[in-house]
Amino acid sequence: MNLNYPRRLWALVVILVFGASLSFAQNQPSEKAQNYLDLKGEITFEVTINDPKEIEDFNYLSIVNYDANTNKLKLWANAQQFELFLNNGIAFEVNDIDNDAAVSAPDLKPAQDPIKATSQPCSAITSLPLAFPLTDYPTYDEYECTMISFAANYPGICELVDIGGTTEGVGGGDKRLLFIKISDNVSTREQEPRLMYTSSMHGDEIAGYPMMLDLIDYLTTTYYNTGHPDHTRVKDLIDNSEIWINPSANPDGTYYLDPTNTSVANARRANDNGWDLNRNYPDNIGGAHPDGNPAYELETQHFMTLADNNHFVISANFHGGTEVVNYPWDNTYTRHADDDWFFFISQEYAANCQADGPAGYMDAMYTNYVFPGVTNGADWYRVEGGRQDYMNYYQFAKETTIELSNLKTPPASELDDHWFWNQEALIEYMIQGTYGFRGLVKDAVTGNPIQATIKLVGHDNTNSHTETELPMGDYYRPTIAGTYDILYEADCYQPFTLTNQTIANYQTINLADVLLTPIAGTPPSNLAANNVTGNGATISWDAITGADYDYRYRVVGSPSWTTVNTSNATENLSGLTPSTQYEVQVRSTCNSNTSSYSTSEIFTTLNTVTVHEGYFETGWDGWSDGGVDVSRYTGGTLSYENLASIQLQDNSGVASAMTQGFDLSPYSSVTISFWFRASGMENGEDFWLRYNDGTGWATIDNFVAGTDFNNGTFYYTEFTLDSGSYNLTVNSQFRIQNDASQNNDRVYIDQVIITGTPLCTPSTEICDGIDNNCDGNIDEGVTNTYYADTDNDTFGDPSNSIQSCSAPVGYVADNTDCDDTNNTVYPGAPEICDGLDNDCNSFIDDTLTFVTYYADTDNDGFGDVSSTVSTCDGAPAGYVADNTDCDDTNNTVYPGAPELCDGLDNDCNALVDDTLTFITYYADTDNDGYG
Repeated sequence: MNLNYPRRLWALVVILVFGASLSFAQNQPSEKAQNYLDLKGEITFEVTINDPKEIEDFNYLSIVNYDANTNKLKLWANAQQFELFLNNGIAFEVNDIDNDAAVSAPDLKPAQDPIKATSQPCSAITSLPLAFPLTDYPTYDEYECTMISFAANYPGICELVDIGGTTEGVGGGDKRLLFIKISDNVSTREQEPRLMYTSSMHGDEIAGYPMMLDLIDYLTTTYYNTGHPDHTRVKDLIDNSEIWINPSANPDGTYYLDPTNTSVANARRANDNGWDLNRNYPDNIGGAHPDGNPAYELETQHFMTLADNNHFVISANFHGGTEVVNYPWDNTYTRHADDDWFFFISQEYAANCQADGPAGYMDAMYTNYVFPGVTNGADWYRVEGGRQDYMNYYQFAKETTIELSNLKTPPASELDDHWFWNQEALIEYMIQGTYGFRGLVKDAVTGNPIQATIKLVGHDNTNSHTETELPMGDYYRPTIAGTYDILYEADCYQPFTLTNQTIANYQTINLADVLLTPIAGTPPSNLAANNVTGNGATISWDAITGADYDYRYRVVGSPSWTTVNTSNATENLSGLTPSTQYEVQVRSTCNSNTSSYSTSEIFTTLNTVTVHEGYFETGWDGWSDGGVDVSRYTGGTLSYENLASIQLQDNSGVASAMTQGFDLSPYSSVTISFWFRASGMENGEDFWLRYNDGTGWATIDNFVAGTDFNNGTFYYTEFTLDSGSYNLTVNSQFRIQNDASQNNDRVYIDQVIITGTPLCTPSTEICDGIDNNCDGNIDEGVTNTYYADTDNDTFGDPSNSIQSCSAPVGYVADNTDCDDTNNTVYPGAPEICDGLDNDCNSFIDDTLTFVTYYADTDNDGFGDVSSTVSTCDGAPAGYVADNTDCDDTNNTVYPGAPELCDGLDNDCNALVDDTLTFITYYADTDNDGYG
């Protein structure tokens, strides 16, 4: 939210008077440590280690620095953490310069100095406006009022953004976490990269605090100063980016132990609750709370919310205590996918500081360093819970940590020096955030921006990719020079790869809009119904990768559908009614995306139903084992499908037979079919198909070797029992029985299918998708004709029709459309000047007025009568309604033109130079002025 609240009138309070220095004279480290803990609630101290691997043993504390040359490990702890440390009995040292700002900066004014104390609104603070560059640390009042004044003085490019109160501020104080946002259209979200600087989340590391105020002042004044030598660069940066600068990320720590918030002399690292904010972030390796704090501090929450709502392309987090640019990762020795790029921009920052600063500035050298002033985070020392890794991993922002000064709190007199040493580096670092690939990702159907991930193929890993930001759908991907394939992905969209994109360092490439096709943008194609039976069918369609589906079906003409969701592209319908016409439709779905339903696929169930299927793969499927000469064979070779079949041998009567009973009373006819293969059957030996209607067995078919079949070959057979010839009863039985001569005379039975035609009671045929009159035809003579309406203009295509009881989706009763692919063409449509017969009356553009226009080649507004075009759609480019130009090749010649002395009829009145005055001149051969 924007800061917009009245200044609080502060009451003057009585504060404890601390001397110019808080240093303690005790010689014992434990006494000195306790005094600092009593005073500030925290302690910075050093231990000596023998091996860098021992650093991991101290991860329950905040690691501040590790010097491999001296094996000194600098640590920070609050009171609770220091108590845990003391339990280990490890020797330690306490240095005043690490704990007392007055030691490093003796020119700091103490808190009680009346020059620094304020109790009045901004308008009454006499020290304002501040003089830049700063040579003293501002009071909190001066800081806040200066931030307000930036927005007030430069409203065209500055906006004050308050992201929330600090721990102490919300608890009753008046301190806020403030940003200045800078951009040319600062109140409007534009398609441009966001860049962020924040400083001093460690409250006593404050070289960057006044430096950020100097930077804001420099950017704003230089932007409007057209005579400034840096105007063009600064204006280009501000016009093409959105810059966020937060000078003080922990003002509670910076103004600690000062009720008037006027002095930084007692500054401490922690926030008001005593926690190190740079160990308080979720960590992809350390987990949700790697610092042991069960909660995220209020300051952490505010910054996390800011990053959730704003995608920063590049950012930096300013600290102090050494002079080095630290790049990711901090929490692992594995290199970041953009390691080369991070080193490149870090080296540039350090080199700029070295060029502009004194010898020895920004040149710290830590483990595995390649360039002085640059380090990989984990190479220096590994930590978890830092904001740098949080921003890179969870927010896809390219953030580094920049340590600005060997002294956490530099002397006030050196603040302007630090500004000058970093000025160029600060600006060039931000400009790095404007380089790289950029573009928009949109929905190919609607054109709307979408949330997408952008990955460099074979390069990105561990969340090094970037994302688009809504509502614009824009993305920005800085990277090291190279040639890349760029993969675009989004939930419920088909991915797309842009190949062979080459980029150089210091280059910005604006890529064409990427249009991703929604997975559920269109219905599946090629819907079909197959394997239709009396009570079922298999429906299928072309699969769409990543999509689910809704399919629905109904009896044609029924008002209600049965709808089923599935992830399959093939489904079986069951429980259908025989001799009935059904229609089925399908649509694709993916999360909230849903296509329209497809056009209907219409099919008619058979007038038969499946009574039984016997495949024998898992058992006997209801058939009884007749005896010793019947068995279930599972060897595969002699079975028609898959592995199993029923083996019948010899001629042992029932003991050589398979039998099963069925209720066949609901059917007017029944067909039994099966596959068989014989082995060892001599010519003349046979097997039987038998039927029993409850009164006795009868052989209804006989299969003779050498006549009906030969050994070693598969055969298919079927037999139909009609109710006119056979009594189909509730206790009917089928039996297949071998009638050979010995045990090796065998027949193998497989895939036994029994179907039945249900009894039908004839009635008058009505249009309901059912064979009412039992003649084998459905709705004959009572259907209506409907015509495809592909363009949805309610007029149908006479060449594409269907018979149905009611209009299926996509069909209409009308058949008079003359172009069913164009919804501006139908009978009675208004005639449009488009070269089409919109109203289907066989005439094109017949009701429109055509106007003749004349070529105006010389663009003088007057046309050539000999060059015409007739149109109903206004004058084409290069044509006008006037036809009175007498020379269309010369734009000084047209009716009414001023007559020029050029030997032409400029005004088209058939006279040359007629309105001009002619003067007689005489030769002056000797050039004396007289002719």
